[in-house]
Amino acid sequence: MHDFLLETSSRYPNLTSLYSIGKTAQNRDLWVMVVSSSPHKHMIGKPNVKYVANIHGNEVVGRELMLHLIHLLVTQYGTDDHITWLLDNTRIHILPSMNPDGFAKAKEGYCEGTTGRGNSRGFDLNRNFPDHFEKVYSEVQLETEAIKQWISKIQFVLSGCFHGGALVASYPYDNIPNRRSSSSKRQRASLSPDNDVFKHLSMVYSTNHKTMHLGIGCSYGSRSFSFKNGITNAAEWYPLPGGMQDFNYIQHGCMEVTFEISCCKYPPANQLKKFWEENRIALVSYLAEAHKGVQGFVIDEFGKPIDRASVIVKGRDIKFSTTKYGEFWRILLPGNYTLQVSAEGYSPSEIDFTVFEQHPTRLNVTLHRTKAEQEKKGLCGYNLSAKSFMRRANSSEFPWIVGVYRKSGTYVCAGALLSNGTVLTVAHRLQGLQAHHLIIRIDQSNQRVQEIIINENFNTSKSEHNFALLRFTELAEFAVEKLISLPKQNINTSNCIMVDWEARGRENKINRIEVEIIKHDNCSELPFNKNKKLCQTEPGNPIVCEIADVSGSLTKNYRLVGLTATFCNGSLPQQPVYITNVVDEASWINKKL
Repeated sequence: MHDFLLETSSRYPNLTSLYSIGKTAQNRDLWVMVVSSSPHKHMIGKPNVKYVANIHGNEVVGRELMLHLIHLLVTQYGTDDHITWLLDNTRIHILPSMNPDGFAKAKEGYCEGTTGRGNSRGFDLNRNFPDHFEKVYSEVQLETEAIKQWISKIQFVLSGCFHGGALVASYPYDNIPNRRSSSSKRQRASLSPDNDVFKHLSMVYSTNHKTMHLGIGCSYGSRSFSFKNGITNAAEWYPLPGGMQDFNYIQHGCMEVTFEISCCKYPPANQLKKFWEENRIALVSYLAEAHKGVQGFVIDEFGKPIDRASVIVKGRDIKFSTTKYGEFWRILLPGNYTLQVSAEGYSPSEIDFTVFEQHPTRLNVTLHRTKAEQEKKGLCGYNLSAKSFMRRANSSEFPWIVGVYRKSGTYVCAGALLSNGTVLTVAHRLQGLQAHHLIIRIDQSNQRVQEIIINENFNTSKSEHNFALLRFTELAEFAVEKLISLPKQNINTSNCIMVDWEARGRENKINRIEVEIIKHDNCSELPFNKNKKLCQTEPGNPIVCEIADVSGSLTKNYRLVGLTATFCNGSLPQQPVYITNVVDEASWINKKL
């Protein structure tokens, strides 16, 4: 198997990618092959699907069929229209053997029995996953943990798992509440909220299989198994705890169906061609079902994707999550539905939509930050004066503003002097830079940066916690009046100034601009007759607001409330500037000081 995978990966590097998700107790790799026109990189908006075989080491037909399927997909790409479409729009992950240690012990020709069923430590891997209905006491095995980690990292939409010993498509739930036994006699059904979809998926495989849909089943001595249309609810057949398909569905929203594809668990090799012909069309048809239902993106009001947003189809209380790109998929049958979307820090949203038979429904959902989150995440501002954009200031008026430069003289950003030896600035301008690359210009003197401290929670994609501190050697005979103070609480932001460090030529100039600070949720509602040129200013410029009840020098009449981050849309230079909120980061700043 490994040799085949290596050879296929070498012959079809543009269609395949081979990776291991972990090792077994006997140090065998759990190899997965991706087959897709984009095998090495996720295709945004395109689903990931998977097949897993040989979870029981002595049930081997699925293992062999996975290799045949890989060969079919790579050799027919560009020739077969349906396969070409499938690989252009899907990333197919195939794990031919989840239990290679058990397979090594299994014996060809043994249609029944348990030799090789468990892993090398004798554990049944399909009784080893966390269960929705009861506690699973068996020790978690390496193979199980590898699967759990794998599906936590990739948002799989659809999955199939292959077994032997029967001929049926078996769908969730595997288990039932208050299970008492695992009798071979028929039990009551244990239906999931998506029972209609699971029955449909099972029927897709069964009807495209040469014989499964006939419901003939298998017979062993006095025992026989037959199923109407070749499908069954798993628990109705026999309940089991710790099953993999329930874990996929309940914990990760991935719809998995178990396919029992041979009455004999380990048939002679000369029968493999027959099994391939029986399953070939079903294997391909089932994967295409990932493209039915609803799919789309969850974004915030600025068009940025929201990672791990919770998505639920109303009335089907199994939630699934968005990817880091904000993507989601859900397989649904034609009909009318309501999507419920929520995420921490955002107001939840409900959207009605319709699913059609012919094509998936595309649905993009925008979530808006809650009022508390908007105040927490930042502010924005605009110029109050329609007549004059700025006026010059002298260094004695705002002695605490500094410029940060590369040693080569290239300007990086502005900042504010908080203490003798520490400057507060914006984190996004310092990414990839080292302290020895930088100098700080205080008035006309240069100081070498000794340390860069970026806020540990800085999130580039969301522009959150966008603060950094720069350390330099303390200056002798330094006047306290050259420092700017932080506010101890939220203050009146109607009388504020942006202090602009204008970095042009050898001499830096300082400008002052009267601004009004508003809550972040109102930024998009600003009247465009205002002169909103703040977005054209440099990042790191301090925003200070006057405090009326403090006497003393002009410097002491101001408190630092933010720094310009200029996370602006370049095509809209007139829009208001985004301002990092110092009040929300005061505890972090004071701790570092």
